[in-house]
Amino acid sequence: MSKRNLISITVILLICIIAILLIYASSKKTEKLSTSEIQYQSQSFPSNITRKEDISTRNQQIYDYLQSRWDFYEKRNGIYIPEEHDDIVLSETANKFDITKDEVFKIFDKIEKIRLGIKPKEKISLDVENISVNIIIQKINLLPNNILEITIENKTKKPITLPIINLTFDLYQGTTNVGHQIVWIENLGYMEIKTYKSLSIRHNFDTIQATGYMNIDKMKAMKLKSIIQASNDPGETVIPIFRFPRRDLIYGKRKIKEQKKVLPQRIKGSIAGRGILRSIEPEYPAWAEASGMKGEVELKFWVTPAGEVSEVEVWKTSGWSGFDISAADVLMRWRFEPIEERERQWGIISFVFEFEKVK
Repeated sequence: MSKRNLISITVILLICIIAILLIYASSKKTEKLSTSEIQYQSQSFPSNITRKEDISTRNQQIYDYLQSRWDFYEKRNGIYIPEEHDDIVLSETANKFDITKDEVFKIFDKIEKIRLGIKPKEKISLDVENISVNIIIQKINLLPNNILEITIENKTKKPITLPIINLTFDLYQGTTNVGHQIVWIENLGYMEIKTYKSLSIRHNFDTIQATGYMNIDKMKAMKLKSIIQASNDPGETVIPIFRFPRRDLIYGKRKIKEQKKVLPQRIKGSIAGRGILRSIEPEYPAWAEASGMKGEVELKFWVTPAGEVSEVEVWKTSGWSGFDISAADVLMRWRFEPIEERERQWGIISFVFEFEKVK
């Protein structure tokens, strides 16, 4: 081998070695983690998505930061535990960008759907002839280790096992929202009563409120409907089916002696002034009485010329299916004075479920 060829080979080898060293240094720089931050590479998106139009720069920054915090805890601890880390990561991201944890999650969910090519859910309206989902929370206990124990009754008037219900609890310490907890209500059969438990909750809380959600496609397929909402919100796959208003778990017992009372309000509409031959007061649901819950439901109804109530619909829900159904059931048994007209008359009436103090 000539001296010139040997020099050429040596130069080429040196160039290759330098290139390898540069690539290695670059990779180590990318992998390097700080104790408080991770340099996260933005997720790749399908070529048919115009990020400028579909995702704002700020939302992309929020998404990237959220992902970086997930990666940080997974690499630091060797495993990512959703029950332990999710709330921490959401809180860190919310604090950094001065928004709520709910807003962080909505931004993440939107970008994930775009990244995966999932189209937003179209609006689906449930048939008014469908059967209303009627779920009653009979009892909620706070067990040791901050575990919620929930007793649920299915009073839906359809002999089926209900689709899975996402029961989302908002947790409060006084008036401050300190976190969330989801309990999955599964395999709840016809007229069945079941007890479910949450995971151990790391937050300290004394007050809760909850909303139950059900998949809109499942409801449509099973010919069910919600008394709260007739269709899903744009892009959402679930709708609320019942709400549990805020309740103090620790100091929940009423200190003032009270008695239950249901007050029908003055009737409005074309039937106003028509004589009432029979009126029945709704029963105060036992679960609501035990919890000291109150509510007001507004019903629209139609009366035949003969004086029978032929149709009732919830005009304004109390937020509790138990109150709504109790009032609607008894209103169907009311009777009015007969008239000579041929057309039905309509009216709107409110029933107020409340407790009054007893001296």
